[in-house]
Amino acid sequence: MGYNGTTNDQFINSLMVYSIMMLTVTLKIAYIDVRRWIVFSHISVILSLTLWFGWNGVLNHIYPKSPGDGYFVLGVFDMLMSKAPFWFQWIIFTAVALCINVLLVLVYSVRDPVEHKITSWVAFERRQEHTANKERRKQWMADHKLGRFS
Repeated sequence: MGYNGTTNDQFINSLMVYSIMMLTVTLKIAYIDVRRWIVFSHISVILSLTLWFGWNGVLNHIYPKSPGDGYFVLGVFDMLMSKAPFWFQWIIFTAVALCINVLLVLVYSVRDPVEHKITSWVAFERRQEHTANKERRKQWMADHKLGRFS
């Protein structure tokens, strides 16, 4: 898939890996690691992808011609956009990475007793605080009905 049919081009290999990582991390942060999907999640994904493709599109046309072998930048992004292996790798590797991440999150959430203890303790504390607030409110209402604080 490289420049002139080779596969040892440094820029193409690094662009491919970084593109997959960029998409994976963007989708993971925006959709997997959040409790709610809001409009800002969608905007951030669209903006990240637009900026990534925009930057590479600009760099594709302004980068000076490479003097030697092994690091071609000029025209490479256009060439990659027209090749099916780029899109196949970009989508498949990202999907595999996200599926593995979701699987790990599911296994971790089921198997982690410490997390369960922490969430149970937080729920207990909230119940205790709610009960104490209710008692304070009841006492305050009783005091005001008796005219102690008029």
